[in-house]
Amino acid sequence: MRESHRALSRALSFCCGATCFDVEQFFHRATWELHHTLESEVAAMAFVIKRGDGSCFVGRSREHQALPVETLLGMLVEKHGERLSYRVRDHALDTVRFLDHRFRTSVIVRVEISDSIARGCESALWFGLPGGAHPRFVTTAEAMGHEVSEWLSWYGGIIEANTRVAEETARLTRRIEEMQSLIHDARAPLGVLRYMTRDIEGGGHVTDIRQELDYLGNILSQGSPHVTKGASADSCEVGEVLRRVYRRYAAESGQGALTLEVGYQSLYGRCSSLELERIVTNLVSNAQRHAPQAQTRISAEDRAEGIIISVRDNGPGIPSATLDALRAGSEVESGCGSGWGIGLQSCISKAKTIGCELTISSRRGEGTCVSIAIPRGEPPRSERPLEVADGGSQGGAIDVCIVDDDREHGASLARVLSRFGISARHSGSLEEFLREFRSEKVSSILCDVHMPDGGAERLLPLVATGSNPPRFGVISGDSSDDYLYRVAALGAQAFFTKPIEVDEVVAWVRGGG
Repeated sequence: MRESHRALSRALSFCCGATCFDVEQFFHRATWELHHTLESEVAAMAFVIKRGDGSCFVGRSREHQALPVETLLGMLVEKHGERLSYRVRDHALDTVRFLDHRFRTSVIVRVEISDSIARGCESALWFGLPGGAHPRFVTTAEAMGHEVSEWLSWYGGIIEANTRVAEETARLTRRIEEMQSLIHDARAPLGVLRYMTRDIEGGGHVTDIRQELDYLGNILSQGSPHVTKGASADSCEVGEVLRRVYRRYAAESGQGALTLEVGYQSLYGRCSSLELERIVTNLVSNAQRHAPQAQTRISAEDRAEGIIISVRDNGPGIPSATLDALRAGSEVESGCGSGWGIGLQSCISKAKTIGCELTISSRRGEGTCVSIAIPRGEPPRSERPLEVADGGSQGGAIDVCIVDDDREHGASLARVLSRFGISARHSGSLEEFLREFRSEKVSSILCDVHMPDGGAERLLPLVATGSNPPRFGVISGDSSDDYLYRVAALGAQAFFTKPIEVDEVVAWVRGGG
């Protein structure tokens, strides 16, 4: 390989190893490398380029005064239009000195640059000599110009590819910064909405609104540059995730259009609760949007291979070509008839990210079933069965613990009960109850149906498996009969509707209700 080729290859390797490839930086580095092959004879060297749009660029081997690119390139064209391959200019004979005193002679050699690097450009190598130009050096310079043109024709495609990658990287970086700005701005009104609903009194609808605001806030938090991606996920209670998704769409789906089949036993999967909720939400949303007349069923089963979540509809199904593309990981367009398309592609990607396996089965005219296999996880230490014993208020036992996210209501009820000689405590969340009352003896628990981190249906299985489970009562605002039947099957013994009749609670706590 010629020495000039080696110099250019070193420059390309250096610039490809940089964080972001820059073609102008390449020509600066290439000039520096080429200059080092001739340093004993040349005071300075530059790559002069005039682009097709008229803009000029100079790649310098060292700092010196700005070079007049158009003047230098003009020397390579005779008055009658003939294009010269090189020219030697003795500035001692110039009437106007356009270069500084260090350079007596300029040698300008034409270089051909392919359109893939710079479309429609003119370019040349300029050599600044402290003395006159020896014919041998002129021959060397002309040969270097030819070798540089030759190398650029060979490796121009690599330079072009790196330039395009750099441009795309810059575009994506700008887009990420825009998205992060949007996320930041969206979190401000979200915080206002949370604050506005803080003091609103109401039943399940207000709680659902708060849960949706929390869900939206968690999604936006994932876009924060401070969130570590790919961090190991704790176990999540799969049934509670599915119940949240079901409540999100049940009201607008119509009677019987959306059903949920989740057992009463807690199912813990080793995955991110938020990412799992995003996947199932996406599946249900797509099914209802693209197959609005179909029935959709959400279910979860505990099998030998892990926990299997299924979202099944009896819509038109997915076309075989689309199904093959999805399974192969190819790009697909969202088809209104399939109910899946791009949304399902997103789910496949998310499932892989959290360590789950997503499979699709579909037949035209019969519907689609998407299954998610989740590795089985261990329940968090704070959610393993509680050993709470009844025993009244003797021995320091608590007569009743009120678990209600409406802190004002729960604390007020506890104060009223204490006036009747009942030892009452209040917890504002399941996490708070599980943390503070694990070692306490609790005779009775009165739990709200809907809470941001779960409700009676989540807490019941945890306390019912103890050796001496406490009596369990449910506070209900506007829950359906179906929900109340479910918590009754789990072991709930009493139901109180807001606004609560204190006398009824007192009678129940004392064992008369």
